[in-house]
Amino acid sequence: MRYIVCYVEEPEKDSDILEVKRENFEDFAHAVEKYTLLCGCTLASVVLADVETGKIIKQYYKDDVTGSVIIS
Repeated sequence: MRYIVCYVEEPEKDSDILEVKRENFEDFAHAVEKYTLLCGCTLASVVLADVETGKIIKQYYKDDVTGSVIIS
């Protein structure tokens, strides 16, 4: 199986442009490690997904309005 970690950094204060970055992994443990490290950073969103099925395994999202962190 192959896994992908996608993430969006917080946009600059004067910009609304978001850039999605991604990394591919063959090893699930490495993908989880990268996902975990990114969730500890100041990122707007991080997603860990299975490339073959297209299913999201884990998602981290920071709500800009409330400041809440949502992990599903």
